[in-house]
Amino acid sequence: MKIYFLLFFLLIFSFSCKSREYIELRHKNHQKLNNDEISIKISPLKNSDSAIVKIFQFEKIIKKKNENSKISYVKKNTKNIITIENYRDIIKNFNTIKEQDLKWPRTGKDSTGMAYILFIGFDGGNNSLIYRKGSFLKKFNVLGMSDLYGSFYSTTKLISESGGLKLEKID
Repeated sequence: MKIYFLLFFLLIFSFSCKSREYIELRHKNHQKLNNDEISIKISPLKNSDSAIVKIFQFEKIIKKKNENSKISYVKKNTKNIITIENYRDIIKNFNTIKEQDLKWPRTGKDSTGMAYILFIGFDGGNNSLIYRKGSFLKKFNVLGMSDLYGSFYSTTKLISESGGLKLEKID
C-alpha cells in the first residue's frame, strides 16, 4: 500500500514540476479610450529548433452604415515561428537589463558642477517584460518607451519584430 502511495506521489510531483519557459512582452496604454493592449509571448518548442510566437492585440474595425460609422475593437490572435537562435538572442538581451537603467527621473551633476534632473517621456503606456523558466520568474516594468531604457528597449524591439510588429505600435 505504501509503495502505491509513493508511486502516486512521485507521478503527481513529476507532472507538477513540468518545465515551462517563455518570455512575454505586455503593453497597455491607459491614456487611450480604445483597447490599446498588446501581448507577445514566445515559448521554445520541445524537441525542436524553433520557438512559437503568440501575438494578442485589438484591431480597429470601422463599419459604415449609410452616413454613420461605428468603430469597434476585435481581439486578434496570431501565431508566428522563429528559430531557437533568435529566441536565445532575446533571452541573452533580456539578461543584460539593468534595474538602474529603468529608474527615472535621474539626477546628477554635469562637468561644470551644475545639478540636473533628466526626464523621459512617459507617453508610451505601461510596458512589461516577463521571463519564466520553471519556477524562476523575472519581471521588469516601465512607463513609456525610450532607447534610454537600454537593454529593455532593445529586448522589446527584438520581441516585437519577432511578432511581426513595429516598435512604433508599442511606442
